[in-house]
Amino acid sequence: MDKGELIERVQNYIGRRLSLAESTKAQYRSDLYDLVDVAIEVGVPDFSNDSLRIIFSHYRKQKLAQRTILRKASVARGFVDFLNSTEGKVDASRPLNVGKSVHSLPRPMPTSTTARILDAAEAAARSSKERTVAQDWLILELLYGSGLRVSEVANITFGQIDAAGGYVRVIGKGAKVRDVPISKASTSAYKNFLSVVGISSLRIGEKIFINSRSNPLTPRDVRRVVDRWSTTPTSPHRFRHSFATDLLNGGADLRSVQEMMGHSSVATTSIYTAISLSALKEVHAKTHPLSNDD
Repeated sequence: MDKGELIERVQNYIGRRLSLAESTKAQYRSDLYDLVDVAIEVGVPDFSNDSLRIIFSHYRKQKLAQRTILRKASVARGFVDFLNSTEGKVDASRPLNVGKSVHSLPRPMPTSTTARILDAAEAAARSSKERTVAQDWLILELLYGSGLRVSEVANITFGQIDAAGGYVRVIGKGAKVRDVPISKASTSAYKNFLSVVGISSLRIGEKIFINSRSNPLTPRDVRRVVDRWSTTPTSPHRFRHSFATDLLNGGADLRSVQEMMGHSSVATTSIYTAISLSALKEVHAKTHPLSNDD
């Protein structure tokens, strides 16, 4: 196989996936470039499933995590489908099986940790007129108060947040649009942000979060915001986990949480019920007389 031709096909495939977020395209591109390199290294003749089995055997020897292997397999299957639809040359008659999915429970933050981070950001924002501090507070509130994904926060434009209506219009995965309620704290953070940057400096449809070079924030920049305010290692996604878990612990129904999270399937959201159940079991063990050894 010619590497140059394969890279060109990868680029053509990525270019046609218009609905993918830029961060997802970058991940696809990285996985497929790696697939090409390994294919050439192990000397397979094509991307048939027999060849893919040899490639993924190589990945196993590299001791890649099962979650990574499953992702790479999914990306590879999509690429093979593309090759078959455009060239019809790849034999995919024998399904590629790389094992089962690993269901690890998400790790929400303790409510005390979340509160400490948000309180610190609010205190700093209220005593400062710096744009960076004001937008940090708003970003953190949206991550926890509305459970937004990192890319969704980074891509928010002026006009998406409706403070009067109490919601933010989000463009999620697959360019799906959903309206998510915002908390009172998020509303306060947004009003503070507007007072600092000035409404006249904002334009409808333009991204509102910028970095020190006045460029729109990237998902990596959002992660830096979280790192800046966290005293212990955490991530933006843990804010999202905490959002879902705290809603369910507070009595929210699964369908409502699914809608707010932007999950295509309620099965994805249901993983948070396991955490909620764990919390309930802990309360039961501590408080019910038949669960108390004393």
